Parts: sequence; structure tokens; C-alpha cells
Amino acid sequence: MTGGFGELGAALAVFFASHSLPSVGPVRRRCVAAVGERGFLLGYSLISAGVTIWLIAAALAAPPYELWPMTVVGMWVTAISMIFAAVFLVWGLTTPNALSIRIRAGAFDPARPGLIAVTRHPILWSFVFWGLGHLASNGDAGTAILFGLLGGFGLLGTFILDARRRRELGDATWRQMTWQTSSVPFASILNGRAAMPWRALGAWPTWLGLALYVGALALHHSVIGVSPLPPF
Repeated sequence: MTGGFGELGAALAVFFASHSLPSVGPVRRRCVAAVGERGFLLGYSLISAGVTIWLIAAALAAPPYELWPMTVVGMWVTAISMIFAAVFLVWGLTTPNALSIRIRAGAFDPARPGLIAVTRHPILWSFVFWGLGHLASNGDAGTAILFGLLGGFGLLGTFILDARRRRELGDATWRQMTWQTSSVPFASILNGRAAMPWRALGAWPTWLGLALYVGALALHHSVIGVSPLPPF
């Protein structure tokens, strides 16, 4: 099956399933019991990367129906949004987090949330910035469907995971664990519930995220076929 909207729909379905099921407690526990924590994380990472590549290829192969034109302003919105997408993705993959998608094992201290003070859902907000940010500069039907659904998937996921964790932890524990965090990026810092985690912001996960962003810029034209750099 190559090209067309059917392949894009299939790729989207597999993408959503592969990124949703590992966050379900019983599914994760069975996988970890079968292959161990490291095996689970390695397998999840490889499957996620493979499905993401297929999803992008399917979107690029979809029929080119233009819904809105590409503009310089839209290119700048996408370029800036992807900085947050790359950095938030690395934060989520490298920071122990009991409140959202659990990728890295480790203790989470709600009194010292570190990067989780910025947002308790860094991976999901990475999808939001990636997806909705790309809508500003991608108006053809295939990529608009891809990025619109990715952004919507990430945003909806923040509400679903908040409800699930609140139910699992109980209201009192939930309020105590989330007091210095917020779902919306930087909201807990702006309203004074948490301090800006300057030390964590300057640590290696942020620099790795920025390196990922620079690497994506460098490879975008050769892999995707379009330069992501807006005119200066």
C-alpha cells in the first residue's frame, strides 16, 4: 500500500496506538515484566521512530491538494514552534515523571519538580508544538491532516492523562503532586506556584534538545525535500 489518503490513515492509526498503549498501566507492566525496563524503553523507542518515519512518508505521498498557501510568517511560526517541540521531547524522554507518559524510571519529587515545573506533559506538548506549529506553513491536505491530528492528539492527551493520574492517585495526592506543575507550559511559573527551574533548564537535556533541533534543520531539506529555514 503506497500513497493516497488510505496509507496516511493507516499510518495515523498505528501511530496513535503505538503512542497510547504504552501509557496504559497494565500494558506497560506486562511489557516490562516480559522484556525488562531497558528492553521496553529500547523497543518503544525503535517502534516509535519507525512509525513516525512511516507517518511522515505517508503524508508526503498523499495527493497534493492545497488548502492554504505557505507564507513567510507561517514559516517563522513553524521554526520557532519546533524549538519547543524538540526540547520538550528530550525533557520528556529523560526526566522521571509520575504524572504523565512514563519513559524514564526514577523517583519524582513533587517538592522539586525540576523541568516538570514547566509542564507535566512535555512529550504531549512536543506533539502539540510539532503538529500545530507545522500547520502554519503546511497547507496541503496530506500534511495538514497529519499535523492537525498530531497536535490535536497531543492536546487531548494532556486532559486524558490528567484525568487518569488523578483517578489513580486520588484527589488529595494529585493536588499535592501537581501543586508546582501545570499542564499548560509555564503556567505554574507565571502564576507563582513554582519557581523557574534555571539549573534544570541549563542542564544537558535542554542542550540535547537544541542539538536535536539543529540536526532536524540540517537534515530537513535532504530528507523531506523542503527547506525549513524562513527568509531573513
